[in-house]
Amino acid sequence: MVLETGKIARQATGAVMATMGDTVVLCTVVANPKPNPNQDFFPLTVNYQEKFYATGKIPGGFLRREGRPSDKETLTSRLIDRPIRPLFPKGFMNAVQVIATVMSVDRDMDPDIIALIGSSAALAVSGIPFAGPIAAARVGFADGRYLLNLAEELSTLPAGRALDTGALARAVQRRMPVYDKAQDGHYNLISALHKSLRGSDVDASLYWLARMLTAGEDPLYVVRRLVRFAVEDVGLADPAALVQAIAAKDAYAFVGSPEGELAIVQLVIYLATAPKSNSAYRAESAAAEAARETGSLMPPKHILNAPTRLMKEIGYGAGYRYDHDTEAGFSGQNYFPEGMERPSLYRPGEAGFEREIRQRLDRWRELRARLAAAAAPDAAGAPEESGP
Repeated sequence: MVLETGKIARQATGAVMATMGDTVVLCTVVANPKPNPNQDFFPLTVNYQEKFYATGKIPGGFLRREGRPSDKETLTSRLIDRPIRPLFPKGFMNAVQVIATVMSVDRDMDPDIIALIGSSAALAVSGIPFAGPIAAARVGFADGRYLLNLAEELSTLPAGRALDTGALARAVQRRMPVYDKAQDGHYNLISALHKSLRGSDVDASLYWLARMLTAGEDPLYVVRRLVRFAVEDVGLADPAALVQAIAAKDAYAFVGSPEGELAIVQLVIYLATAPKSNSAYRAESAAAEAARETGSLMPPKHILNAPTRLMKEIGYGAGYRYDHDTEAGFSGQNYFPEGMERPSLYRPGEAGFEREIRQRLDRWRELRARLAAAAAPDAAGAPEESGP
């Protein structure tokens, strides 16, 4: 079951959208901030309502709604009222109204229990004094035994597997993974996945991915973290890593769960086995630090455009050399602010494609030094101006 709050019915005192399967129930709570001094009882009203559109079909013409609720609605309203009423503090007399509206129905998921859980959750987040939330479950009775979620648990077992009494007991009594998507479990597992990928341990990476998906983590959250990993820890050692990450995101968004999760598995395998480099990540930090230290310096005039005559007169664009017109396709000019010492921000490693990038940078560094040395004698040989 998924409980969402803060996205809809925000004018209510408390609101929760409860979803299980395709059954969705909107539970809202409204409370009077002050009690009525002329009443000596607790005015709690619970309304459970099933609109016609809850079945997925809206009748044509006038959408009729009977003034009298159905027996199902009346009984479900009582089902919600009875367990929550004793959880308000003694002497609390403020008027409270709870409305559970069925938005959509999955025929396998009756909305009554979902409405009860959602209503108690809405009360819990509303700020109204309430000793909740509460939990509820539908219990079956067959062959002299009580059944609780047994069929759903067995449906997840591999097909064709024979179970004796002991294996059946272990299967239906196993604990769900401990995982809280908003607390430590969430961050611990994504950290384990990230570090396993960084350490190029493909098997551990697949294990932690499976732990997260099995526990109900949003696959798109995992993909977002993998996109970040592709640029932070693989980087230009394998530029295709980012392409693979975006492709996996698009594939999952197109196919959905569970089939689309295979695209995420493939991405994890690719990232774990790719060459690693954090040179781009380090370059980002170094460039940000240099910008903070020299943020008020102007660019050199020769690389500034001069759309007006005044700009040309003060030297904008003067001396700029068009790199494509040079013999090596490289002018070696200075592009940093005048007076700023040239920093080395990006330092590629030796893994993967960065080896080729390093060779290019070394060649351009050598050309820059050669061009600077060739220009130095001209500057040194220029005659000095003499006085009268």
